[in-house]
Amino acid sequence: MNKMNKATKRRLIITGIVCLVLWVASYFIGYYVVADLSLDIQTGDISLASFTDIMNATALYVTPVLFVLQLIFTVIYTVCCYAKAKKLYASWDGEDEDTVEKSESLISGCIAVLSVAQIISMLFFGVIVYATYDKFMSEFVFWAFMLLAVLFIGEALYITFMQRCAVQLTKKINPEKQGEVLDIKFAKDWEASMDEAQKAITFECGYRAYKVCIYTCMVLWLVCLFGIYFGMGIMPMLMVSVVWLTTTLTYIVKSYNMEHRKGRK
Repeated sequence: MNKMNKATKRRLIITGIVCLVLWVASYFIGYYVVADLSLDIQTGDISLASFTDIMNATALYVTPVLFVLQLIFTVIYTVCCYAKAKKLYASWDGEDEDTVEKSESLISGCIAVLSVAQIISMLFFGVIVYATYDKFMSEFVFWAFMLLAVLFIGEALYITFMQRCAVQLTKKINPEKQGEVLDIKFAKDWEASMDEAQKAITFECGYRAYKVCIYTCMVLWLVCLFGIYFGMGIMPMLMVSVVWLTTTLTYIVKSYNMEHRKGRK
């Protein structure tokens, strides 16, 4: 017990020293470097505003291309995966486990790509809105934005449709599965139809995602802290803190309720 206490104290001391060093370093970087940052490249000084203009131009012209490319990839990949999975299921004789495992693997890959594509699509569209919100005086930019908005909505509908198709095929392979994608209680019904092994996998993955989210929030908080010196303002830090606090409180409350529920039993 004493050894554990000594180890804990040592870790706390190291953590405190690291935090202090980082705080001092951020102060000097912010005050002496970032606040007075300017570069002289041939034509003259390039300020932070110039870098912002470059980023805006990149977002305006590059992001729409990336958005369309990810949309094309998502549609082609998921349609191929679903078609192949459906074909394998149709040829399944009810006994060959390899065939059904390959079909389920393709379905999982399809759903995974759809989930990631949904987030990337929202990110790209948000960047496009940011890059074009004050440029609607240009007719070309306006109609390009309207086209991208239609594609964004179309992709959202496509993702919902394909997720439903994938879930329906999974329910055919595993009749015990329950839930309708378009139902608000889908996640609850789907979890209730899992066996113990599937629940254990889901819970382990959820805990791993929780830990990764906490570490990610820590890194993003530091990025937002330095971003204040670049004119980002306090809103990004507020958003990160909200996500961080919500995730942590959800875990604490749920674990507390489960522990006390076991105690009552």
